[in-house]
Amino acid sequence: MNLEARLIHRPEFRKEDRFQFLQCAASGNPAPLINWTKDNMTLFNFTEIAETINKELTGSHDSQRSIIIKNEEIGLLNTIFFSKQKLASTWQTQSILKWESETPPIAEGNYSCFAKNLFFKPAVSHSVKVDLEYPPSIAPMHRRDQTFFPSTKLSISCAFKANPTATRTIWERYSAEKRSWVELKEPVNNIAIGYHTFQSTLTFSSQLKNPYGMYRCTPSSSKFPKSVHPINLTVHPPGKLIATRKQQLCFT
Repeated sequence: MNLEARLIHRPEFRKEDRFQFLQCAASGNPAPLINWTKDNMTLFNFTEIAETINKELTGSHDSQRSIIIKNEEIGLLNTIFFSKQKLASTWQTQSILKWESETPPIAEGNYSCFAKNLFFKPAVSHSVKVDLEYPPSIAPMHRRDQTFFPSTKLSISCAFKANPTATRTIWERYSAEKRSWVELKEPVNNIAIGYHTFQSTLTFSSQLKNPYGMYRCTPSSSKFPKSVHPINLTVHPPGKLIATRKQQLCFT
């Protein structure tokens, strides 16, 4: 008897040590296939799931079976368990999402699971929001090399993703004379520029004659006061950066 895929377990987010899991379950006959979306983007290929099932489970008479599908791009594993119900002609399917290593910031978002079998439309779950805690890490928009032009305001910025948001940012400049990093006292402005993303901007004093050199900014948060790494950046004079770009073009 064919039965429509029905979700019997709404998506649930749970933590265990350094790892986070998402799980969802469905029932039906034939056994439902479960897939996931993150921020409305499908995470796995239904065709690949079906082909893996045919390859791994064909000819098996076990009442409990499982397969693993991987999203290579973000290192996400989808373990799908199938179990035949003894008192009914139905299957139960459970899907558990897990990252291969510590859950990365990219995992944040809204997730939904949906189940379908061969004869019916997919059953879609309500979404669950994954909100992670992680130390500050470099944001994609950050530029390690920044350039001062004569007509521009003398300021440099670094951008981080962090949850909870950083509460303090220390800016330092490398002193060749002292052979060490020296903390700067110029004004610092920290602002939110996106979801769990913030930018720290250092504005130089108008009396600073030579702003070019190596800098680094180190953020900290109440949850991760010591587990962050500084971001190093270099400020170039306009002429030097242009010359560097020309030199790179010659070698490419």
